[in-house]
Amino acid sequence: MKLQGRFLIVVIFISLLTSCTSNGTEETDPVVEEQQGKAEAFCYQSETPNSPIEGDYVKNRRQPLASVSKIMTSLWAMERLGINHRFITKFHVTPVGGDSIDIHMEGSKDPALGQRAAYYIMSELSQLGFNINRIETLSFDENVLFDWRLEQPDRIGGNTPFFKTQNDQNAATERNLSYGFGIQLDQTQFRQLQSEANDDGILIAPISNISARRVEFKPRSQFYRTGQTRTFIYRSSPLHRILKNMNNKSNNYIADHLFWNLGGTSEFNKFIQSSLAVSPAELEFHLGSGNNARYLNGSGKDTYNTGTCPAVIKTMVKVEKYLKNQNLKLTDIMAVARTDNQSTLEDFTGLFENAVIAKTGTVNIAKTLAGVASTARGRFYFAVLYQAESKEDADLAIGPIKEKVLELLRNNGGPQRLNYRKLIPLPFDKDSNLIEQFAISAGDEK
Repeated sequence: MKLQGRFLIVVIFISLLTSCTSNGTEETDPVVEEQQGKAEAFCYQSETPNSPIEGDYVKNRRQPLASVSKIMTSLWAMERLGINHRFITKFHVTPVGGDSIDIHMEGSKDPALGQRAAYYIMSELSQLGFNINRIETLSFDENVLFDWRLEQPDRIGGNTPFFKTQNDQNAATERNLSYGFGIQLDQTQFRQLQSEANDDGILIAPISNISARRVEFKPRSQFYRTGQTRTFIYRSSPLHRILKNMNNKSNNYIADHLFWNLGGTSEFNKFIQSSLAVSPAELEFHLGSGNNARYLNGSGKDTYNTGTCPAVIKTMVKVEKYLKNQNLKLTDIMAVARTDNQSTLEDFTGLFENAVIAKTGTVNIAKTLAGVASTARGRFYFAVLYQAESKEDADLAIGPIKEKVLELLRNNGGPQRLNYRKLIPLPFDKDSNLIEQFAISAGDEK
């Protein structure tokens, strides 16, 4: 009976939260006031120069960040790699008799290399005249990071495989390539990809199937081109599109591999102290995603990224400043409420719609939200870090979290809608088409 009652309260609360009175203002439900007492930290800052970070009395207490962590991971990746960085994968194609070919992949640990990128690349090779259904050997080097399912729910929200050794990574890549190139092409997925790419001005030519008889690891030092080998360069989407993809869907796989490839916790601690002037006492990281890291440390103890509310605000300010210097906007890497309908903000309606740019977070009993609210009186950075007493309480937390931001909007004249049109963050873009590399000496080039 108790559970049913709580469920009824949630339904009534959510309904009232998004409803409006006759004069156009939103009502505050009494349930919200009761639940707000459990919100561990809330803070905000006007974008007006020299504005202080304001908030409640616990704003300086370090709390689990959940996937709000991806904002910090985004900043680190942007500053280390450059916002327009593209991950390069070379495809060395060698005829081996008839219309059969060998393909060797020379990678750069592209964290967005999976099924959708593979379909695009194989379509490109097909258009270049290669029979992608007659691949004799598909080999790859130590810098190829490939997961067929990286944009599927179990990778987006699950534990990211961690490779303790290079052999572990090679084995996982071999399994993933063998699976993807050993099953029938998923025409439903392929047509969906074609449709999304077309909306972004990219034409993906139809293909019937892709198939490789063998998949194997071949170190870069042991691969040699022949006189007949042709090399084609694939360039991923620029980093800001990859980050948009990661933040829209809250993709743990992309975030964790970016974090690991940049050096992990020790290097991250150096970064936050030098770039953000934030100490590990204010921000502690174990994973780029904010997921529970207990599966990595083997202790069986919950291990979360934690941070203070002001540390999140400082990061948001630094992210936006960096993007402005690159002639980009926060909407280029983070989701816009409701407008980005393939994001964790697609259900943020009412006053939120096209007026709030944010990153959500959920892990165990923690729920978080951080971003920017666009109001009639200017823009405000905000963060809400909520740690519930139980999973049941956590399921109710989205209400009081939303109410904090709604209050910020209402107290500042209501929302000011953004001039924003939905972006489609694919792992490739119109400049990713395969370009042939002509070697100076093809006979023995590695």
